[in-house]
Amino acid sequence: MISLKAMNTVHARWPVPARYALAALVFLVAALVRCWVLPMESRMTFTTFYPALALSFYLGGTGPGILSVLLSVATGYVVLTPPFMLLQHKPLGDMAVATFLPSACMIGFIVKQLQAHSFRTSAALAARLDTERALRHEHGKSQALLRNASDGIHILDEQGHIVESSDSFCQMIGYRREEVLGMHVSRWEAGAVGEDLAALLGWQFGQPGRYLFTTRHRHQDGGVFDVEISGCVLEFGGRRVLFNSSRDITERRRVERALRRSDQRFRTVFESSPDPTWLMEGHRFVECNQAALDLFGYGERSAFLDVHPAQISPPTQPDGEDSQAKAERMMRVAEINGLNRFEWVHRRADGGDFYAEVTLSSLALEDRDVLYAVVRDISARKRTEFELEEYRQRLEERVSQKTAELGVALEQAEAANRSKSAFLANMSHEIRTPIGTMLGLAHMMHRQTDDPRQLQRLEKIMEAGRHLLSVINDVLDLSKIDAGKLALEEKPLRIEAVVANVVSMLKERADERRLELISEVQSAPRQFVGDPTRLQQALLNYASNALKFTPEGRVRVSARLVEEDGASGLWRFEVKDTGIGIAPEAMSRLFAAFEQADSSMTRKYGGTGLGLAITRKIALAMGGDAGAESVLGQGSSFWFTARLRKGAVAAAVEALALGAAEAVLRRDYAGTRVLVVEDEPINREIAILMLKDLGLLVDCAEDGVQAVEMAGRYAYPLILMDMQMPRLSGLDATRAIRQLPGAATTPIVAMTANAFSEDRRACLEAGMDDFLSKPVEPEQLYRALLRWLGGVAQARPPRG
Repeated sequence: MISLKAMNTVHARWPVPARYALAALVFLVAALVRCWVLPMESRMTFTTFYPALALSFYLGGTGPGILSVLLSVATGYVVLTPPFMLLQHKPLGDMAVATFLPSACMIGFIVKQLQAHSFRTSAALAARLDTERALRHEHGKSQALLRNASDGIHILDEQGHIVESSDSFCQMIGYRREEVLGMHVSRWEAGAVGEDLAALLGWQFGQPGRYLFTTRHRHQDGGVFDVEISGCVLEFGGRRVLFNSSRDITERRRVERALRRSDQRFRTVFESSPDPTWLMEGHRFVECNQAALDLFGYGERSAFLDVHPAQISPPTQPDGEDSQAKAERMMRVAEINGLNRFEWVHRRADGGDFYAEVTLSSLALEDRDVLYAVVRDISARKRTEFELEEYRQRLEERVSQKTAELGVALEQAEAANRSKSAFLANMSHEIRTPIGTMLGLAHMMHRQTDDPRQLQRLEKIMEAGRHLLSVINDVLDLSKIDAGKLALEEKPLRIEAVVANVVSMLKERADERRLELISEVQSAPRQFVGDPTRLQQALLNYASNALKFTPEGRVRVSARLVEEDGASGLWRFEVKDTGIGIAPEAMSRLFAAFEQADSSMTRKYGGTGLGLAITRKIALAMGGDAGAESVLGQGSSFWFTARLRKGAVAAAVEALALGAAEAVLRRDYAGTRVLVVEDEPINREIAILMLKDLGLLVDCAEDGVQAVEMAGRYAYPLILMDMQMPRLSGLDATRAIRQLPGAATTPIVAMTANAFSEDRRACLEAGMDDFLSKPVEPEQLYRALLRWLGGVAQARPPRG
């Protein structure tokens, strides 16, 4: 059967031509069935067309239905009747058509009526479903409200079993919700049992409206307590139920019973109480004690009792509310809850106002419901509070003032810190520039002379320069660390490469001292992410000290993974030597700044005592620590740990041996043209000599403007860029070069005496690819050249 949904889809989504085409298609199927099932001469000419025209009316509507009727008449009367039958039985054919047409119209009418009825039925069904969904939603809300009600709500059927309850009721009688549902009232009802309980249930079901009564409940632990139950009869799930709300009135009953048991004692206490006290019934005073008369300034008890309660209060309270209206509200709260404590402004008989704390209690006294009021004069406390509030406001003003002053002081301190940073940067630049000149010239002279005495003197000059440079670096590093400006990089690194670089940098010095320098690194299947420069610096500090304090034997540099989780690994780096060792009493001073194990060591071995302090601070910044063990006369072991994030699995990286980079450059890149941008003539000369010594061709620019012009004419495979230059700085020149056609990926390496991390970050943000701080060690320069030339063995052609 065709569904109403299908019909709605056809009517709503199909255009009129499509519905007519559907009618024609249904007719065609009926005609084919007619030809296949019935013989040509059969008199049941129109039989198979009835379902077709019914479908056409049902799915397509009136127009497509009439089309189906016409096609059926034409086909059944002309096409499916052989010519000889048409001639011989013409009256019979006319009779079939005359019979078919009214029956077809009747079928169309019936189908349209069924269709209209289907629409009405569908709408009614949809409305019913919507109503049921709304009812289910409202039921769910009602259940949530019931479960979370603060009162002890419970619903009982006519047999006294719980149908539903709030969580607070379950807590009240000490059972879990699963235990309470279905529980009979006799399990917790202690005020009525047996026939009395049945009578109580019957009385509740017989009440026409709300009812209120008191009884006693029994807790799961056996304890019994007084409750007040209010409720009514409701229809719930098609049956009559009791909707009850229990409120624990144990304390109130205890007070009432105590008052009833000791009425005379209460009278004695009432009269002798130092607190002003009175009893109220409705809107009149019925009793008061002497303290109340004294507080309000009334000489006779009768005078006070004749006063209307509104007369002992000003017209309005401090919050602006009318005193009489507010007093009635406070009394209603006390009557409902049994107790109400609040602050109030009263007025004495002489017209003076004072602050009071009022406690209203509802109790039954001599079979009367009265309000028991206790008043305490809190004027002194309120004055103190007002004074404290004024003091708080003054304090806040002072705090705001001090905050503003601290803000100014902080701004001044930050300005001083910026001045200090600028001074250090300038001093670093001014000191590094001549040291770079000295080391560069000494290096070139060392390569160009064979005189042993001259070589020895030049080596001493370079050693002195390197020592001075290390002192400057240590002072600057410690200054940055103490200022909280130690910025750690986050980039992939290989532990094997870090250790290999340290060993390669110290190999020549170890060979000169005839020491064995070995390394041991635990292989790792993946890369780690961290700051390779700082790791190398910390490890180099340890290894340099080990070589310095080891007259003979060996130095071993090792790294191993000591702890690992899903996201990171804790690496332990260690340098162990067979040197002079350290006395136990000196171990505690090792990692303090400007400290060495013995002052005599400074005179004998040199050093500032900053290296170990810097190493520990680097380790702490990387989530690790640093330490040492030593035996005097046998050697020392210095270690630090660093927590590194895990990176991707990577192939092994082989570190270049010392001097290998220079050899590769001479062999593979001789004749390659590079651009040196340097405004200092001596530094420019040194850079030219070092690069030409490798067989490279060198073009020079004296400032950023020339650099941009020359980079626009030639596609240099590498540009070495200074930072501080006249006319156009290295940063601005780099930005301009990056805008040139084809220069977006040209390697640009900063080579500057500005050695701070801020300078490095500024260079990389401007578009440079690498950073070398002056004075540049030749081996460091060779490695950078090899890394960035990237296989280009000759100058590129001019641009354009």
